[in-house]
Amino acid sequence: MSASERDGLGGKTVEEVITNSGVKITPQEAEAVARSLARIHAAASILQRSRSFDDTGEQYYRLLDRNAAGETGT
Repeated sequence: MSASERDGLGGKTVEEVITNSGVKITPQEAEAVARSLARIHAAASILQRSRSFDDTGEQYYRLLDRNAAGETGT
């Protein structure tokens, strides 16, 4: 069982959804789409756990301020 099938995004499921939308797709193409969706899902899961971009930006500017004042970054 592939990672995409464990997440419920198997090639057969993707093929069925795409076929029902009126688009012809081969099983190989459906499996490639399922793998891409699994990678997108994994990346989104990682980003969801990350700090917000605002916090990261604020920390970056505080680091710049400390460096400008001659303080160490630790």
